[in-house]
Amino acid sequence: QELRSESQRNSTHATTLSQRVFDVHDDEVTHSAEQLDTIKRLGNSEHWCIQEKEVKLLHDDILGTGSYGQVTKGIFCGMVVAVKAPHDKLKASHLRRLPALCNELRILRRVRHVNIVTFHGATINPANRRIALVMELVHGQVLKQVVLQEGEELLSAFSRYQLILGVC
Repeated sequence: QELRSESQRNSTHATTLSQRVFDVHDDEVTHSAEQLDTIKRLGNSEHWCIQEKEVKLLHDDILGTGSYGQVTKGIFCGMVVAVKAPHDKLKASHLRRLPALCNELRILRRVRHVNIVTFHGATINPANRRIALVMELVHGQVLKQVVLQEGEELLSAFSRYQLILGVC
């Protein structure tokens, strides 16, 4: 009982600290460089922070794009990887989406599961307000497309359930 209580206190403390480090709000736009510097220091201490020079982006090989940024192929430690990054330096309009990216980083740095892409680390440049997630490159369809596909190759409800269950 006492060990469990000690473990719970440590876990709660770590979670609370982690939440504070990654807790970025819209009203903190002017503090984004300091916030990214704090996240980078945490990444260095947890050994998931990657130096930008260690990742070579293959700019002509874009895997996907959205309003916030794009996913591009890259090379990290001799492996072909997926790099999720903003289109450019985090501008004020993009900073509103920084909390979502920080939350993704906060979760991915701890998750290890066969059905979730491997997180290799992140590059963080506080001075330029840049952050990029470096992840395993997976070939094939996007899970959402597989689950929602229609037509002759439609997955049965049970198969879709099994896919979702494998991730949750």
